[in-house]
Amino acid sequence: MTFPDILIVLLITGVCLAVIRLAVWANKDWPAFYRIFLILFFTVWSAILWLMPRTSSAGMPISALALLAGALAVGFIPFPPPKSRRETKNLLDLIETERTLEAFFSSESGRLFWPLLAVLIFLAALKIWMLM
Repeated sequence: MTFPDILIVLLITGVCLAVIRLAVWANKDWPAFYRIFLILFFTVWSAILWLMPRTSSAGMPISALALLAGALAVGFIPFPPPKSRRETKNLLDLIETERTLEAFFSSESGRLFWPLLAVLIFLAALKIWMLM
């Protein structure tokens, strides 16, 4: 792994973070739930990439782009409106949970979201770059 390789991986990480930032900004309904989904998604994906046996595959970059596109698409899916009294109550509970999570992400400890996400994306991109 050379210095230009690390710069390329950092560039890829920056582009991914910019696109994800746009998706989080565009998701007006459930931004906190989407942030939790992103943290879990990239944590599991990075762990799988680093724990799998060292095998190179030409399909790795394509599958990485497909997974990233899927993670971004989740941010643009609107939540369906409630159709019954029970669904309305569940929606009100979700809204309250969303407010609590949004308060957490707005607090000092919630500021760790973007650096943590950057590290996870960097680790995934680094492993994919190393396998190519």
